[in-house]
Amino acid sequence: MLKTAHLESSFPKFEKKFTTLPAPIQFQNKSLQHTAQEFLLNYKLIQLCTPEQQQEIFKHLKISRYHSNEMIFHKSTSCNELTLILRGSIKLAWHVADGKQIVHRFIPAGCLINIVPLISRLNLTHDHVAHDATVIATIPSHIFYSILKQNHQVSLAVLELICNRNHLLFDDFYHQSTQSLRGRLARHLLLLVEYFSYQDKQDTTLNIKLSQENFAELLHTSRQSINKELLWLAQHGIAEVKYNQVHILNLGKLRALVHL
Repeated sequence: MLKTAHLESSFPKFEKKFTTLPAPIQFQNKSLQHTAQEFLLNYKLIQLCTPEQQQEIFKHLKISRYHSNEMIFHKSTSCNELTLILRGSIKLAWHVADGKQIVHRFIPAGCLINIVPLISRLNLTHDHVAHDATVIATIPSHIFYSILKQNHQVSLAVLELICNRNHLLFDDFYHQSTQSLRGRLARHLLLLVEYFSYQDKQDTTLNIKLSQENFAELLHTSRQSINKELLWLAQHGIAEVKYNQVHILNLGKLRALVHL
């Protein structure tokens, strides 16, 4: 069942606030280091750190930049740091035997990722690819481990965050198994609206550009099938795509396509 509460509990509310603004406004007159600190301080697990622990995190932040479609982390490699997305977006994906790419999710700026592989000490389960020009900040694993051992409140906050994101993952499985392509497309559009949209006078526009191929990779189908569904959405005044820019024309009708 798709509920707004699922989305809001899976990522901090500040992430939605930042991703509903056009990217240039988010970072105006701010250094990337300062932006990283602002984003991190909106996470409960960072708020629960002592001032000394917070400063230790900020001291060891490393900023890295990536071009569109550049590989950031490879699947099945070890995870040695927490990752915070500062600009752009990351797609979590797999590359299968025939060379095709299957996308699990697009992750927006403001999100802290790779907590599970870091704590479990298991290898990454996805390729992490920059969808567009992307900037990340990383926190070394030894800094994070040290804080978890010393601060039980932080450990509990991390557990809560993992459980909430796991809840969304099972929601993914449910919709993938039970819904039509149209319903799954509508659900993913709603997820994208939560974290990648801004409102203008006429409609809601996604500030992430997605091609038919991107949607096909996300929904595990063909471009022809995606084209057919997008055409149907446009004909019914629900959503349209122009030059890879997605415009949501009627949110109410879009929500109605998701089986509750």
